[in-house]
Formats: sequence, structure tokens, C-alpha cells
Amino acid sequence: MMNTPKNSKPTLSFQLAFSKLFSLFRQGVFICLLGLVMGIPVFSISGCTLPGQTPTDAEAPVVAEEEEAVDEEEAPEEGELQEEATEKEEQPPPVYDTLKDFHGSPLSWKTSEGLILQGTLYSPHAEAEHLTKVDTPPEVSDEDIEAEETEDEEQTPQAPPARIAPTLRYPLVILMHGLSGSSKKVEELVPLLVKTGYGVLALDIRGHGASTALNYGGYKSWRTFDQVGWDALPSDIGLIETYFKHPDLDPEKYPLEIKPNTLAIIAEGVSANAALIHSGNRDTTVKAIVSLGATLKTKGLSPVLPSMKSKVPTLFVSSKSDPVSFEDSQQLHRVAAAKKALRLYSDVGKGFDLLSTHTPARLDALRWIQLHMPSVGLPKPFSEAITEGEKWKASHSAKKKTPPVPNKAEQAHKPTSH
Repeated sequence: MMNTPKNSKPTLSFQLAFSKLFSLFRQGVFICLLGLVMGIPVFSISGCTLPGQTPTDAEAPVVAEEEEAVDEEEAPEEGELQEEATEKEEQPPPVYDTLKDFHGSPLSWKTSEGLILQGTLYSPHAEAEHLTKVDTPPEVSDEDIEAEETEDEEQTPQAPPARIAPTLRYPLVILMHGLSGSSKKVEELVPLLVKTGYGVLALDIRGHGASTALNYGGYKSWRTFDQVGWDALPSDIGLIETYFKHPDLDPEKYPLEIKPNTLAIIAEGVSANAALIHSGNRDTTVKAIVSLGATLKTKGLSPVLPSMKSKVPTLFVSSKSDPVSFEDSQQLHRVAAAKKALRLYSDVGKGFDLLSTHTPARLDALRWIQLHMPSVGLPKPFSEAITEGEKWKASHSAKKKTPPVPNKAEQAHKPTSH
């Protein structure tokens, strides 16, 4: 009789359990591989499942709730949509009431003593050109593409294209501020003149604003001027007049939208004295002058004798805000030999401030310029833009003036008067 070991039963049970586990593992691996080969989803969010098995009922609502939460986060609320709509409505077209709606180009002149005069030119043509560039981007044709390709192969020097003057050319109005001011003081008048059909030159007179730099380096302010410096102020006007009288002197930089030899001057204070002195020259072709607050003598500049032989139509403007000019303008008006007019106002400001704040004075100055130097029509893109801006301005102001409609609840609780 053979002797069996005592631990034979546990060994057999362990082997059976191990073989069952190994067979289950082998079946699981086979199922997973089969599912991957056949494209059947095997793994779910909760773990490994058999092919075709769906998540439990407890898991499905969780996924649905998460999807709903994502949709709620992405969908904007009604209030946000209204705010975006109002923001789009609040973006107006250019109304052309302030200088920020316009596009000026800088101009400069060098005086005999090396002082550089600076000014900014505004014109209806510049506004129409800017609107055209914004609205209609340039089209690229096949010929342009072929030309660009051939440029890389053969680069031959070509002459610059000839400059062609626009159909409408505008008369020029020069705006000259007074003592210790700058061209910023005339900004209120620029939109009105450009919208009327004039080119406008906002000038910094010598020693003021941007006109303090010297050609050979350094700066020179009006505070350091001697009498020679002030006596040169009328000749600065002659320098600018010559530039706009003879475009051939600088054909590459001359603004072709400005009609040559057609300009008027609106000046205040010491600049008004200088303009009146310049008007006494025989060779001047200035069409009209609006003198704002001229005096019998300022900084050694006296316009009395030049006014007696001037042929330039002049409007003398002053107010009781400037007592000295109020009396002197009347005397200058009496001795002036050319066509003349006098406008005196009450205490409503002086100089360009008078034109900016007092509508009758502003209209009087504009009528005087139009009488002796008529404006021309506006280019179509600019005139249409002005019309659209005015329509928006009118509708926007009407919305602001409309009183709010009370709610029915407020009307019900509103006490009635007996």
C-alpha cells in the first residue's frame, strides 16, 4: 500500500482555482481583442464591460446632466445679447463735427532766418479719398500678380507716375491764432469750413506751437523775439501765399486738391495785424480777410497805413470782451480803403473763442469768405458720409429727448388729482 502525502488535497484545490482564474483571464483578453478588432465599444466610463453592454441606469443621468451644464455655459443670456446689440448701435458713423473725424496732412516752410513754420492741411478731397480707401479695398488682378512675379526677375528703374489733379480743386482758408496760442485754438472752425467746401490750413505762427524749430538746430520761442522777429510775421504770410500761388516751385509736394492763387485769411490778435499789413502789398492776391480783434499796434506791428492802401475785402470783428480791440477795430474800419464791414458783439468772447461760442459771429465770418471767395461742391463720398452722419445724429438726439413710457403698474398706483 502506497503512502500519500498529507497536503495533497490543498495542493489540488489551489491548482484548480489557479486554472479557473487563468481560463477566465484568457477569456477576458480574447473578448477585449475581439471587440477591438470588430470595432465594438468595450470600455465605458465605469470600467470594462462586455460587448453590447450599456452603462447602468445610475450612470446615464450623470452624463446627461453634464451635457446640459455645458450647453447652459455656452448659451449666452438674453441680457448679454441686448448689451451686444446696444454696443453695436452706439457706434456712430463720423458726424464731422469735431477735428478728430478729419484726416490732416502736415506742411512746412523754411523762413529766411532758418525758422520752420508748421501747419496742417485739411480738405474735402482728403476725406473723400480716405472714405474710398476704407470702403473699397484695392482689387488684385492676374496682371498685377504677373507683374509682381516679373519684378523679382528683372528690376528696372521706372519713373514715378505722373500726379493728376482731382476734378474739384478747393480754395484755401488760412487760420492764424494769436499771441501765446497754437493751431489747437482754431480746431472748432475747421469742420465747418471743410464741410462747406474749403481747404483749411491750421497754422502755428512763428515761435508758437510746432513752429519753434530752427533748420540748423535748436529752438526759438516768441518770448525771445526782438522787433526783427515780430516784423517778419507778415512776410511769413507772403511766403505761404507764394507757395500756393506757384505750384511749380514744389511740384512733388504741392497739394493738388488746393486751387492755386485762391486763398483767404482768418486771423486773430497779432496775426490779424500781420494779415492787414500784408494786405497792403501790391502783389498780394488774398481774396478776403476776417480780422478778429485787430489793434492799432501790437508787438510793434501797426496796420493803420497798410489798411489805407489795401485792396483786400476785410471784415473787422470784435466784442466788448476785448475793450482795446473793440475801439481800435472801429478806427481801422474807418480808415480801410478796400471793401469793408464791421461786426461788433457784446461780451461773448474774443478771437476764435468768439467764433466758436457765438453762432451769429461764426456765420458772419463764413458769409464774408463765401461772398468774396465762393466754395466749390463736395465730392460724392464725402457729401454722402456727411448726410449719413447728420441722420444718425438727428435720430440719436431724438431718442435721448423721448421721455420714458411709464409702466402700467406705475400708472395704476399714480395718485389722481381732484
